Amino acid sequence: MTARRYPDWESFTIAPGAPDGPVAFGADLSPVSVLGAYKNGIFPFPAPDEFARDSNEFRYEDQVSDGVIALVGGTGDDPYRVAWWSPDPRPVIKAANIHLGRNTRKQLRRGRERTTANVSFRRVAQECRAGREPRWFTDALLESMVTLHEEGWAHSIEVGGTAT
Repeated sequence: MTARRYPDWESFTIAPGAPDGPVAFGADLSPVSVLGAYKNGIFPFPAPDEFARDSNEFRYEDQVSDGVIALVGGTGDDPYRVAWWSPDPRPVIKAANIHLGRNTRKQLRRGRERTTANVSFRRVAQECRAGREPRWFTDALLESMVTLHEEGWAHSIEVGGTAT
């Protein structure tokens, strides 16, 4: 079998019987590419450095060559820069199943927290990656997510102290 290559996420299909791991490699982290992948339940995991990039190639090049893991995007990019994952089953937290502990419920009843939506998207995203090394939430992915937020596709919820 030979490597499977797709020009974009709209034409991509996950190989039958794909193992637990990346379903594709491709370096394009543009907003269009990220959104196309998200619409198919696939999310990017960029290599934060050369070691991680090389590890991707070493661990998965045989599966790419065998067509088990696809390549998505242009042929000029280094595909091992970004692994694309689609876990099965996809982790979903249903609101009905959330349990708040007694202390959390008491704190919420006090009303000291202020909750907003989509007020500080960039700051929330930057905090999600702060202090984490290696940093898989790369600058390129952050900028794509900010653009998707500006276009109405990505959202944030902010919770802070002292509601007024």
